[in-house]
Amino acid sequence: MTGWTSTNIAPVILVGPKVEPFVKPDHAKLLQISFHQPNYCASTKGMNCPKCESEMEVIKQGGVEVDRCSSCKGIWFDEFELETLKKDEGSEAVDTGDTKTGKEQNKNDRLTCPKCSTQMIRMVDLNQTHIWFEHCTVCGGNYLDAGEFRDLMKEDWLDHFKALITPERN
Repeated sequence: MTGWTSTNIAPVILVGPKVEPFVKPDHAKLLQISFHQPNYCASTKGMNCPKCESEMEVIKQGGVEVDRCSSCKGIWFDEFELETLKKDEGSEAVDTGDTKTGKEQNKNDRLTCPKCSTQMIRMVDLNQTHIWFEHCTVCGGNYLDAGEFRDLMKEDWLDHFKALITPERN
């Protein structure tokens, strides 16, 4: 067989600003691309809120540590923490913030990731389109404003009404 096909291209991993080839130990011939490396981000120690710049405090819930702003009460979830806590009944207790404060913070949505200083992207939850949050494409973290995680944990008929009155996110 001559020439390159999609089955014999070496997988790549994005490392910082450059792309380097990566050969899996089993020499699989599948094209796989990974855009982040575990442990790429700095530790949470001394992390500041991406919205109001206040210090974040570590909160433990069900074996998971999340970071909550000491001022506006927004919550930072490291990669996979949001999905893990969504499955944990009672985990909405980590969200102690005022929903009104959270809605005000939605206006501030051009954020830099508090862990790796990457520009975060603005997201909308597919099932509850009134919930707007920010996501880091490098470290996989998510930031939800005060009240949003509590709201995310309870899906009900009001979500359809909220979706109708919530403007489209630009």
